[in-house]
Amino acid sequence: MHPSILHIQEPISLSKFIYFPTGILGQYVKLIWTSQGIPDFQYERIIPDGCNTLLFNLSDDPIFSISENTRKAHRDIAAIGVMTRFAKILYEKPAQEHQQLGVIFQTGAAGLLFNPFIGDLKSTALNNDEIQIPHFNEWYEKLRELKQPQQRIVFMANQFLQFIQQKSSSATGTYFLDYLRKNIHLSVKDLATKSGYTEQHLNRMVKKHAGVNVKSLQKVLRINRAMNQLTNSQGPLRLTDLAYDLQYFDQAHFIHDLKSITGMTPGQIHHALQVGPLQTERVLYH
Repeated sequence: MHPSILHIQEPISLSKFIYFPTGILGQYVKLIWTSQGIPDFQYERIIPDGCNTLLFNLSDDPIFSISENTRKAHRDIAAIGVMTRFAKILYEKPAQEHQQLGVIFQTGAAGLLFNPFIGDLKSTALNNDEIQIPHFNEWYEKLRELKQPQQRIVFMANQFLQFIQQKSSSATGTYFLDYLRKNIHLSVKDLATKSGYTEQHLNRMVKKHAGVNVKSLQKVLRINRAMNQLTNSQGPLRLTDLAYDLQYFDQAHFIHDLKSITGMTPGQIHHALQVGPLQTERVLYH
């Protein structure tokens, strides 16, 4: 397998490689990235995107996640759930080496890997010593042996493809989550009517695959879409128009959700995305 890998040279001496899978793997994995070097930021603000993440910290220093005022150290492997509010990654040491590999799953697709503990991951990150998945440790040791970023991505992509081919998942849940992603404007009642399932069944199905209920996932997906529109807008974007486009009752409700999930006002978001990486913090979303 020889995927097409995008190389991004970031400020100072941080280098990132990104692979966007296609085919069967692309149905489950949104992207695989690996990065190494010395960043010029101390924090990364992670904006919720409705996806689960598997993170391998390949450096000798721990990184710290900060969510809901809870600080946690991650020395090797962390499984990260669907976040309903922003989190931060802290690099505590000055000029700390940044050496990671991460896998971001398609919305609802991580249930194949993270069940039966996916519900425990809501808005948090668990280390592998807490969830105890043996093959995660095997993958980690192999990634440490591989020194080239491209080799790490190819290895990880192959491991996931083999894993997916060996396992089976609920096609109904996967198809429904894909439909939900494309129709975030529909209420839970409308989704139940169109699918023929009860609202209770839909919530159980979404929790099984994503770890959160339908309404929480829809809110995260709406705000993530707002982040993309704020970024890609060629000129000033009227918040009333954006709120209407995302099916909010009014601008006030939209701004409330935006600030609740990202921790920033629209003006702060616009500034952060326009100036690029901040001196002490950069904003990440997908």
